[in-house]
Amino acid sequence: FPVFSALNVEPNLTRAADLGSHSRFEASKKTEDDNNLTNAIIFIVAWLDVLKIQCVLIFILFFISKITPRRKT
Repeated sequence: FPVFSALNVEPNLTRAADLGSHSRFEASKKTEDDNNLTNAIIFIVAWLDVLKIQCVLIFILFFISKITPRRKT
C-alpha cells in the first residue's frame, strides 16, 4: 500500500480495513487460500489493536479506583 497512508494519524482499525479491501482486490488474482490467510492476518491485527486499547482502558480504570480513597464503613 502507499507510503503516505502510513503517515496518516487515522486509527489503525480503519487503516487495517483499507488494507483489507486492498489485499482482497490483490488476492482475487491469487488462490483462495492466500485470500483467507490475508483476511485472517488483518482480522488478528485489528483484534489485537482493539484488545490493546481495552487493556489500556481497564488499566486506567483500575488505577483510578486504586487512587481514589475508599469510604470506611
